[in-house]
Amino acid sequence: FSSAPISTIDAFCAQVLKGSAHEYGLSPEFQVDDKANLDLARRVAIELLEEIPQNQGAKLLSGIYSPNDLVEEVLLVLSKKYPMGVEFETKRVADEIRTAVRKKYQRMLVRFEWLLTTFQDLVPRGTGKTLEKIAEFTQMWLKILEEGEEEAILKALVGNLGYFNRVGTQVTNPTLVAIRELQEEYLDIREKLAICAVFFLDEEEFASVVEFVARFLEGHRVQKRAASTVTFADVSCLAVKTLTDDKELRAFYKQAYRYIMIDEFQDNNEQQKELLYLLSERTDQEGDGIPLARDLKTDKLFFVGDEKQSIYRFRGSDVSVFKRLSSELTANGGRHIQLATNYRSEPALIQWFNTLFPLVMQNNGEEYEADFSALGYRSASEGVESRCTILVKPYEDNSDGDEEDAGDADSEAFAVASLIEEMLTTDSYLIPSKDGKRRPASSDIALLLRTTSSQLSFEKALRRFSIPYTVQAARSLMLEAPANDLYAMLQLLLYPDDRHAYMTVLRSPFCNLSDYAMTQLSETGLFEASDSIDEEDRSRLDAVREVYQNLKQASAHASLSSLLSMLWYESGYYLSLVAKPSYQVY
Repeated sequence: FSSAPISTIDAFCAQVLKGSAHEYGLSPEFQVDDKANLDLARRVAIELLEEIPQNQGAKLLSGIYSPNDLVEEVLLVLSKKYPMGVEFETKRVADEIRTAVRKKYQRMLVRFEWLLTTFQDLVPRGTGKTLEKIAEFTQMWLKILEEGEEEAILKALVGNLGYFNRVGTQVTNPTLVAIRELQEEYLDIREKLAICAVFFLDEEEFASVVEFVARFLEGHRVQKRAASTVTFADVSCLAVKTLTDDKELRAFYKQAYRYIMIDEFQDNNEQQKELLYLLSERTDQEGDGIPLARDLKTDKLFFVGDEKQSIYRFRGSDVSVFKRLSSELTANGGRHIQLATNYRSEPALIQWFNTLFPLVMQNNGEEYEADFSALGYRSASEGVESRCTILVKPYEDNSDGDEEDAGDADSEAFAVASLIEEMLTTDSYLIPSKDGKRRPASSDIALLLRTTSSQLSFEKALRRFSIPYTVQAARSLMLEAPANDLYAMLQLLLYPDDRHAYMTVLRSPFCNLSDYAMTQLSETGLFEASDSIDEEDRSRLDAVREVYQNLKQASAHASLSSLLSMLWYESGYYLSLVAKPSYQVY
């Protein structure tokens, strides 16, 4: 087992693709970069939209979406759904576009009805031909919308009902003034709804949109091949296509692995399952396409997963694949082993989970949602009192207050640090030990964050309460003072005229000038002393000048890591940190 290869599915797919990259117009040294590909797709989209004369399909889409929304909400979304290896199907592309346009249409229709209702409330207050016209079409439109017949709505939209001449800026009638404030939005939505109606009623016009989108998708692929830069989805699709088409290569990989174990399979998708089925096809069989469950070697695949832990839907994972897997495999000789007892957590917590989670994770039988089933539990640990503490930040309207409230992340971090301090310094949270109950040490407490975006707030709060801690990833280190100070000194080395970097160095532990000295040196030359500063500040300035000169000389031949080492140790910066307990984390 110690010699078994361990890999992610993405890495394995890349390995498969390297051998056949040339068949898809890629270099074997292709790069996998989702962000760079998104930028490529964005550039292709913008170039197509800026073509002169503009494509008819592009004109129609531009009539509904702003340029930015068309690129971001439609074209880039479609580019992710059609990675390399997925064939363009006109009907599927058309359905995708219809779905996107219909969502936009429904949102605009809701707003359109609200504007009509607002006009209806306004027109009885005034008189005149314009108001009479608005009152007439408003009544007719609201009746059509209330009846809700799709065909009638679309036909009315492609007609002239609901248009009116813009109210001039010179009018003083209060009702017309109120309508004037809404007219631009109303007329804009009215025109866009008319274009949407053309989409749904005129197949010829719609075909031009499909053709434009197909040009964009193919243009994106051309750029991918030119840059030899692909997405993870491209790699996965092309690897499956390669193993499907190349039976000799498939046979090689089928022989290469006697057993395949896949962990956390709830975060995979149908295509990744197809890949595993290809690798697990019986050796005496070489079928066309993706093998069915009955075509698999019965003891080769071992899946591990928990649908309740599926968290990567935003990256294309599909928990429904995992949910169907059990019935697929058990119907063909496989086994489904459920680990229904939780031995890690205390029984009281499991009982609370069993009460709460069915409410949180309930669904109406949707395949794409996880199902919760009650967990079994072990006996309680002697001397352990389980509890769940819910911390709530009450909402307060402080718009008129003089002080600014702390942000949510800072408030949460402060509350959690306060609770941990209580655990460490009082008898409220005693835990068992071989010598009886005791207060927990800081090393007995783990803090799990949903994301690392708020890690900096928690680290600051823990330091404020003098609570020692270690971190799995030093995310905040590059956001705090030491990294900024080191960067400022290196910046000053490259750009001696950078006054911001200069003042940062003077204030930092490299120099640590007083406030008064800082004001006196803001306009002087680099590390030049002013007659008005005292001897202590003058001595500090002399010391940092020497550090700077030594660093400047070393930069002619030393590596960046050597320069950083000089700054950290030889400048005294490291000693200034270890001398203060609150800075020990660094």
